[in-house]
Amino acid sequence: MRHRIGMLTGILIFLVSSLSLTASSDIITVDSYYDELNLEQTRVYVEDREIVETSKWIPVRQVFEPYVEAVAWDHVNKIATVRNNGTSMMLLISDKPMTIDPSQVIVPHEYVRYSDNITYIDASWLCYLFDPHNKEEAKEQLAAAYSFLGIDHIEAKPSVKDATLHMFIMH
Repeated sequence: MRHRIGMLTGILIFLVSSLSLTASSDIITVDSYYDELNLEQTRVYVEDREIVETSKWIPVRQVFEPYVEAVAWDHVNKIATVRNNGTSMMLLISDKPMTIDPSQVIVPHEYVRYSDNITYIDASWLCYLFDPHNKEEAKEQLAAAYSFLGIDHIEAKPSVKDATLHMFIMH
C-alpha cells in the first residue's frame, strides 16, 4: 500500500511540475524561443547553399541576394534594402526619421544588426515570420507583407545536441 501511495505521489508531483513548465512556456515570446535554448550557431540551408553563423544573426546579402532583384546599402542613411517585385524590405540601422512609402516594408529595429560592414537579420524572427505551422492571424498578416521576398516557408529545426538552429528556406 505504501508503495502505491509513493508511486501515486511521484506521478502527481510529475504532473504538477509538467503543468508549471507548460504554463511558464506560454509566456516565452516566439522570437525569443530560440534564445531560451542557448544555441551557439545558425545553419541556413537555401537550395544548394549553406550559410553558417556563430549566432542567431545571419547576413542579409548572403540569404536574400540570389533570390531577389537587388540588395543594396545606403551608406549615408544607414539603410539596407532588399527589393523584389516592386516592393522593398527596409532594414534601418540608423535612428534617423525617414518617410516610408507604401511599397516599403520596415523590419522592426530589434531584428536588425550592423557589424563589420555587414547587415544582419535575426534568424529566429525570420523563422517565426515564415513558419508554416503557426497560423496566428497577426503572424499571417505580417508574413503577407513580406511575401514579395518569394519565400514560401522556413522549416526551423533547433538542435540542443549540437547547439544549432538549422533553418531550411524554401522558395
